[in-house]
Amino acid sequence: ELPIANFIIPNVLCNDSATQFTDYTYINTNDTLNSWTWDFGNSNTSVFQNPTNNYAQPGTYNVQLIVSTQKGCRDTIVKPVTVNVPPVLFVYVAVPLGLL
Repeated sequence: ELPIANFIIPNVLCNDSATQFTDYTYINTNDTLNSWTWDFGNSNTSVFQNPTNNYAQPGTYNVQLIVSTQKGCRDTIVKPVTVNVPPVLFVYVAVPLGLL
């Protein structure tokens, strides 16, 4: 039986921050996953099961995960991932006119 590749990511991703990708692959109990090949869509790759990746620019990236088992079965999934610009924090400080 083939594995069913899948992964989960946080709901909101911002550029210039580490994004955790979590393998969520289904596997038959008679086999074992032994290989993960990630392509994050921004020229970065990983072979870890649950890697992190940084995106320098906002945008939509196609993330691919290929999983393989000890018995040689493989599956691939591609999901679009949207990376946002982080919110800008503005601080307003009221200063009484007499103190200026």
